[in-house]
Amino acid sequence: MGAAPTWADHFKPLSPDHTSYGVAQLNYGDICCTDAKGGVSPAVTLWNPNHVTQVAALLVYESARGPRPGKPEVFVGCAVRQLTPHASVGIPDKEIPENKTFVAKYAEVIWVPVDKVNPGKGNGATRRIADGLGGYFSNHGTEKRDDGVSQLAHPGLFSLPSDDVVFGQRKDAIGCVRKGLLKLGLSPDVFSEFGIE
Repeated sequence: MGAAPTWADHFKPLSPDHTSYGVAQLNYGDICCTDAKGGVSPAVTLWNPNHVTQVAALLVYESARGPRPGKPEVFVGCAVRQLTPHASVGIPDKEIPENKTFVAKYAEVIWVPVDKVNPGKGNGATRRIADGLGGYFSNHGTEKRDDGVSQLAHPGLFSLPSDDVVFGQRKDAIGCVRKGLLKLGLSPDVFSEFGIE
């Protein structure tokens, strides 16, 4: 079940130096592409270093790199997972969203606690985005290359896919995350701070 939200009173409202805490609600990085001739797309691993249960949404895009470059900003799909405190969860190859042309992929991962946390200092406010929250993801690469490097970013930089690139992909992304949340038995507005309602 995880720790009660009232125990998480050390999480603070967002500050400009958010990522210096070592975790963030937004991670990003390349993930390896599946080869059309039967190559392996390595699984993604998610880590929750916090003592509260969190939900992670992996949003996958095409990437303009490598021998099979795709087109930037083209949304491919998503995967949603719930992670209990201090959990490490893998997403199997077959559940990593894949496009029909097997081009290179890039992913962004957003994180929120299942229950809002109290930042303390007696203000009584609860929130899902605060310093000290978030997690990390890694792709395991292949024997010949390692695409597993992930970076942290301030969650305020996150944006949903643009319909200017592919019409309707913003709605598709929101629907994909909401479907994943419903499958986990969670409220479809858990990621409302990220524009997913």
